[in-house]
Amino acid sequence: MADVGLAETGDLAFPRKVAMLMWLMVRDFGLYQIVGVSSF
Repeated sequence: MADVGLAETGDLAFPRKVAMLMWLMVRDFGLYQIVGVSSF
């Protein structure tokens, strides 16, 4: 997956990268919870 943050310059690049990382963390955490629940 290409890093969208690298394609931008200025004030938008860093906040977007942080927002993307937070989204990935939240999504992965949700997936781990679903896998944990379905494994029992």
